Amino acid sequence: MKWNPFLSAVAASAYIGAVVLFLHFITSIRHDTPDTYLDGLGFISLFVCSAAVMAFLFFYQPVLMIVERRTKEAVSYFLTTLAIFGVITIAVLVFVSMQKPNATSGAADYMHATYMIEGQPVTLGGNTKYFGNELQTDLDGDGRQDTAFIVTQNNGGSGTFFYAVAALNTKDGYIGSDGYLLGDRIAPQNTTLSQNPKQVGVVVFNYADRAPTEPMSTKPSIGKSVYLKLDRETMRWGIAMPNFEGESR
Repeated sequence: MKWNPFLSAVAASAYIGAVVLFLHFITSIRHDTPDTYLDGLGFISLFVCSAAVMAFLFFYQPVLMIVERRTKEAVSYFLTTLAIFGVITIAVLVFVSMQKPNATSGAADYMHATYMIEGQPVTLGGNTKYFGNELQTDLDGDGRQDTAFIVTQNNGGSGTFFYAVAALNTKDGYIGSDGYLLGDRIAPQNTTLSQNPKQVGVVVFNYADRAPTEPMSTKPSIGKSVYLKLDRETMRWGIAMPNFEGESR
């Protein structure tokens, strides 16, 4: 095969596209898994491989031409390759910017929805596990039964953190919410709706906790309740006052 600037530029763009797809695939299956030594090793290896591929595609032919004392051809080959690569890059960016975002696509059920825990998207499994205490109710007033429940997350330390989450049952599937931290190694009780008629859609998560001065080894014995209202637009929980008589938001 005879190399030319166009082929080199297209090959460089194709390689970058393949790397992006590969990284996206890895992220999708390991987004809630702690980084390990092998992750760093794999990243550095991919970086070195990419540098070698780009060097070959952009510089191999020009270097051969310089060795053959065809300096002007070498410069022309390199600049043409770079220009074509730039045009391809700009075309891709323009194409992506013109795409209209699709409507949010949800999961088939709440057990497979994606939730946000401490700013990171997670699905159930791995470090993030389904705990339970679920409540089936209409949280956004659309007539569909949504689900509020508790998940736990353990990232390798001694703590087990409990989060309140919800999954809205939309026409496009189940959409997961942001997680509200209830506490570390608490004892969840039942999950109910607020009995205050003014607090429509307010979920009450009841649990037992420890006093601030008690060590984590102490069994949770102090009853607590948090009143939460889900914001449909941001998919975040807002705190509602238990005895608030106005409209909860």
